[in-house]
Amino acid sequence: MIRVSILLCVYNAENYIIECLESLERQSFKEFEIVLVNDGSTDNTSGLILDFMKVGNLTIKYYEQENRGLTVSLNRAIDLAEGEYLARMDADDIAHSERLERSYKFITENNLDFMCTRAMRFNSRGDIGLFPSQNFSTVDKPLSPMLMRFGNMFAHGTFFAKREVFKELRYDERFRTAQDYDFLCRLIKDQSFKHGYCDEVLYKLRVDDKSSGRAKGSSQLDNAKQICREHYGTCFYLIPAANNVFKKYTLSLIKRLIS
Repeated sequence: MIRVSILLCVYNAENYIIECLESLERQSFKEFEIVLVNDGSTDNTSGLILDFMKVGNLTIKYYEQENRGLTVSLNRAIDLAEGEYLARMDADDIAHSERLERSYKFITENNLDFMCTRAMRFNSRGDIGLFPSQNFSTVDKPLSPMLMRFGNMFAHGTFFAKREVFKELRYDERFRTAQDYDFLCRLIKDQSFKHGYCDEVLYKLRVDDKSSGRAKGSSQLDNAKQICREHYGTCFYLIPAANNVFKKYTLSLIKRLIS
């Protein structure tokens, strides 16, 4: 059985996809496949991937489809994956060379079903800060309903879990964006899954204006509000939805005090 399957869904990622794949090629952990779903890209993403597959050393299962959005693409990738564990990766991000090795070691040694890690946010000018920004003292403390009321503070691309977690929870296709926030909220509510957080920086999260979920007109915030209301009854504490600087600062301070 394949040890790890990486769920990599791409749309118009010609500026970033090769850098992403090269970071996976450098992984110290070698027992993985990439399930790559091209979600109807209209640029040269397809050509770049196919050229890379001819010369690269990665096991890539490549699929093309009409554009249906990330959420639908992720569910398709889950169905196609054969790994014992599934890991997320976004096409515009970069994996630390030991990301898979350390994640696999962390999840198995702590007997977890799901884990995520810290990430370094970066843009075209360089590194700009850690995500999440604060430290957590225990393995499982950050993944709590109390903290998730303030919003999703974990990078989607760092998700790493047993195959059955992704198969059972899947992604809610009502949400074209912020699907990772909903996924985490449901994961935390489901007490049958043991989850944790690794405070190592094993992932680089791109935050350029045109990267995932940040394009003009993105529904990310609207979906996050709806998700927060559905799971917690209110989005009052949702930091990204704060309507003024004072409220955002106050909510951030409260979150730090209880974390």
